[in-house]
Amino acid sequence: MQGAQEFLPYCYEAKEGRREENSDSAYAAALQDRLNKVRAEVELQAKVAQSLKRELDEVESQAKQKHEELRELRHDWAKEQISREALLRETGETERSLALKERRCAETLAKHVAAELPGGARKARTGAEKSETSRRLASLEEKRVELSAGLQELTDAVRQELGLINQLTSRSEVLRREARALRTGSEAAKEGEARVWRKMEDVSAAELAALQREQLLQRQSLDLKEHVRQLRGQLEAVQAPAVNGMDQVAFELNKKLEAKVDFLRKELEREKAKYGELEMSVEGPQASQTVAPTEHGKRRPQTSP
Repeated sequence: MQGAQEFLPYCYEAKEGRREENSDSAYAAALQDRLNKVRAEVELQAKVAQSLKRELDEVESQAKQKHEELRELRHDWAKEQISREALLRETGETERSLALKERRCAETLAKHVAAELPGGARKARTGAEKSETSRRLASLEEKRVELSAGLQELTDAVRQELGLINQLTSRSEVLRREARALRTGSEAAKEGEARVWRKMEDVSAAELAALQREQLLQRQSLDLKEHVRQLRGQLEAVQAPAVNGMDQVAFELNKKLEAKVDFLRKELEREKAKYGELEMSVEGPQASQTVAPTEHGKRRPQTSP
């Protein structure tokens, strides 16, 4: 009977071991839930990175198109530079020629007026010469006006082309800066995604280790149950009238069971300490992770728990 009384506390300790096993199962379930949340967040970040990658591709395409238009415009401008310079030289020479002719006509007209003689024939000839000179002057003036108008139109066209070139240049620079900023954001998002994937792999490895430990504890629990069953049988045998030193046998078995229970208790305490460290290592990265957008926008295959 004394052996039976010493055996009862170990039965209660076995029940406590089963409770600890249930708490370990709950911890493994919580760890699995955290892993699922991390995977969902990684998928969301991958979608954001893909969206940023598409926007970056569109901006780069627009920048290339604007750069091509600017290059063609510069090429056309350089190709027409010779003709513009020739037209400007021709216009300048024509204006100088018109000015010289006007001066000569004015001098000739002054000479005719000064040398005018009395008489009808002389006056008629002078009037005809004056009319011819006036007609020539009017024709030269019309040509001068036309050339001046053409020069003004050419100057306006050059000014408009210069303004268009400046606009395209500024727009190209803005698009280049936007593309550079998006590229930087995409690289940051890619680095953040890589960090999250590494953390997720660490969590998966930790979860696998926790599941292995849980299975080990389950096997130990089954062994403990088997020991308890055997000891119960021995207890029943002990409760019968003792013959041939059965009390001594029960006492030795109780000592062995006590040593076994102490060993299992210490093992459970070590496992709990490891679980606590694992939980802190999982909660730390999950609280501090931040994601910015990926260059390739691809998802890695998820690690099965």
